[in-house]
Amino acid sequence: MAPRAANVVAVSDIAAEKPSQLIVAAERVIYAGAELQLTQLGIDLPDGDRIWWDTVRLLRTASVALVDADDRVLLLRRPRLIQGRLSWELPGGIVDAGEDPRVTALRELAELAGYRAAQLTLVQSLQPAPHSVDGERLLFVGREPEPAEGVAPDGCVREWVAPAEVLERIKTGQIWDSATLAALLGLLARAW
Repeated sequence: MAPRAANVVAVSDIAAEKPSQLIVAAERVIYAGAELQLTQLGIDLPDGDRIWWDTVRLLRTASVALVDADDRVLLLRRPRLIQGRLSWELPGGIVDAGEDPRVTALRELAELAGYRAAQLTLVQSLQPAPHSVDGERLLFVGREPEPAEGVAPDGCVREWVAPAEVLERIKTGQIWDSATLAALLGLLARAW
């Protein structure tokens, strides 16, 4: 994972309603792993001082809310080791370098859930914590599900869940992943 080129960022002084300039003049990598980087941005302030801002850069991901003819969505129950708990989530994964995120979404849907989608629409791009984390999460809605032939799911529990049950799982904390929450709440607001 290569660091991004430095760029100029314009920031408004909200209290004075005047634009000011902060310059991201440098980026240094503290740690580079397979799925994330810890970096510091060297930000030049208008008075000439430079501050170092801690950042996390994550690989881009794509997730799919697959909806069937009965308006149910396919969820996977997966163990999340860092948090030490189970989570009901949408199928998804990391977008490989140079890969079209639609290809990622369809591949992960087949690999993790054992389904394909005849229709796939990008509905949202979100950042989990833009203050200090750069990790785009692309959310797709898939329709007209079909079983994926010859693909074995990875052992996750799969379940088709109706809208009322989705809300109940959100209220009870069973659905807590940020991308899954954003996609499901968006779908519910549009009444699928």
